[in-house]
Amino acid sequence: MGTEFQYDVFLSHNMADKPLVRRLAERLRAAGLRVWYDEWVVRPGDDIYLAIERGLEAARVQVLCLSPVALGSNWVALERSTALFRDPINAGRRFVPLLLVDCELPDTLRRYKYVDFRGETEAALEELLIVCRGPTEAGLAVSPTDAVKAAHLTEPVKAIHPTQLETSPGKQQAGLGPSSWVRVTWIAFLLSAAAAAGLIASSQHLAQSGLTSSIYFIVLFPLGLAAAGFLFGALRSSAKFVGKRYGATLQLGGPVVIFVMVILGGLTIAHPENTFSLLVRVHGPAGPSDVIGHGKATLDLGTDRRGPLSISDRGEVSFNEIPTQFAGKTVPLWADVPGFAVKDSGLQTIPPTHVIYLAMVPLPPKPKKIGGLVKDEELNGVGGVRVFLPSLSVETTTNDDGHFELSVADPGERDLLLRTERKGYLPTEQYVTAGNTDLGFVLKKGTPLKEAVP
Repeated sequence: MGTEFQYDVFLSHNMADKPLVRRLAERLRAAGLRVWYDEWVVRPGDDIYLAIERGLEAARVQVLCLSPVALGSNWVALERSTALFRDPINAGRRFVPLLLVDCELPDTLRRYKYVDFRGETEAALEELLIVCRGPTEAGLAVSPTDAVKAAHLTEPVKAIHPTQLETSPGKQQAGLGPSSWVRVTWIAFLLSAAAAAGLIASSQHLAQSGLTSSIYFIVLFPLGLAAAGFLFGALRSSAKFVGKRYGATLQLGGPVVIFVMVILGGLTIAHPENTFSLLVRVHGPAGPSDVIGHGKATLDLGTDRRGPLSISDRGEVSFNEIPTQFAGKTVPLWADVPGFAVKDSGLQTIPPTHVIYLAMVPLPPKPKKIGGLVKDEELNGVGGVRVFLPSLSVETTTNDDGHFELSVADPGERDLLLRTERKGYLPTEQYVTAGNTDLGFVLKKGTPLKEAVP
């Protein structure tokens, strides 16, 4: 054996596999190998981490004993990473996987040929001994058969892409190299950039049709491919997601996880635009320049009522976060402005500019009331008295209690002449203001001149 190493083999394992690994260590030692086995080397009070570091340095071959518990062990992972970090492609053959029991190998180990020790057979032990001893041993001749085995097992192992198929000698199929994966990544990235440019160019049409959030997936799809291709093809990284879903175990390789994360993360974090703002400009009958800067506006979007919102002094009101499916649709929109009414029916079509000019027309003035009580000299109500406004040709008659009420168009600040007439009483005249409903008249008995007998 070589004199540059203190040990021939370092057994990296998990505590749960102690019984099996202890038997293996004893068989290797019985075969003449110098074995680094923790129970034989690490003494009470030793720094375990430092002892392992020294053992890895002093051993010619690290045998990684594989089992489900070993693959989940932090210590075993550390020992494995240390060996691979020093020799990533295992050119010195100082790292040998040894399968103890059935388990799912991670991507980082599938590239290396392992020794199948699941049955603890003599053939498997002999195969491991050949690897640990090397093609020759000091002072010992090696049989031709063992030499062939050693040459085969110590031959540099090339990493094989998972999709590469076995072929006959001379026709071995080559996987994509890093440069090829870089080209694939660039192609996927350029596709995503082209898709993004197309979305920007047609953003207005997409917003009107309400498809923005759905079409956004077109950009994320090639972008996810670019990320997965660069990380796991060009950089040769590896990862795996394992979880339980609906009573079953779900396992996803690194590229799939990255691809899904890019798409779901993009849709979740970026919040693709699926709403817009609608600006309403309220104006009078003279056109958009006839700004109406007061009142409130209300918008109905199906069962969703927005408002009433105050109209600014510029005659504008903004309705935010309108779902894109309402773009180009006809919706109820009205304004409550004193003295004005919406010119049309109140149904407005949302244009591509998302700006609606809402025309208002003046309302006719509301009629005003004039009312009061007509009494006689004894302050009793007099019925049947004609009460009228000569200038407006509006008249009425008092009821039995002497009350009356007239409805007139708003005359503004102008006073109106009100007259009363009834047979057997002298007529009266009085100027009144529209809106006054608490007037009082006292009739005196007498005969008007036109009724007197000559």
